[in-house]
Amino acid sequence: RRTSSVSSRFYVVFISNAQKTVPVFRQRASEDPLKPCYWDYHVILVEISADNNDSVPARVYDIDSRCRYPCPLPEYLQQSFPFVLPPHFK
Repeated sequence: RRTSSVSSRFYVVFISNAQKTVPVFRQRASEDPLKPCYWDYHVILVEISADNNDSVPARVYDIDSRCRYPCPLPEYLQQSFPFVLPPHFK
């Protein structure tokens, strides 16, 4: 089990959209992890490590996810939002 460093920064991330239907994959609320769960909003915690020697500089804590806990940010994004974003969202 990993203990967070004092030098880490934590951010609460609120995910939503104007339609209040955010598709998030690999959620425990969905019977099939390959099908999205539609949330009106979703909240995750993101830890950014200030340690330059940390092999995982950013982690996501999502208690509703089937992903690892905590999950490296790139892995979480790829598994939870596996669709291609339009350029103006990148």
